[in-house]
Amino acid sequence: MCVSPRADWPAAAQERANNLHGDVVAPTLVLMGAEDNDTPSVATNGALEVERLRRAGRPVTIEMYPGAGHVFDAGPTRHDVAATRATEDMFRFLDRELAGDR
Repeated sequence: MCVSPRADWPAAAQERANNLHGDVVAPTLVLMGAEDNDTPSVATNGALEVERLRRAGRPVTIEMYPGAGHVFDAGPTRHDVAATRATEDMFRFLDRELAGDR
């Protein structure tokens, strides 16, 4: 989810920068580093967008991981605590949302 286009992106990319659209119908979990600064204010904007969608009745939630930045689960920017918590949160979400399908 990216809701903070960078000024150096082409206009078409800036228009499509928010890939969390207002028509979300499937339960959606966003996992984000609270210190993500890949684009300006992306962590803050992501949390605000999720809250806006929740108020509109959309089934979307967000988990923010303090101290974690962009791509916190892999490579040189890996944040072990956030990566572990994100995995646990993802499995909890899937267990909860898919429980009725078993």
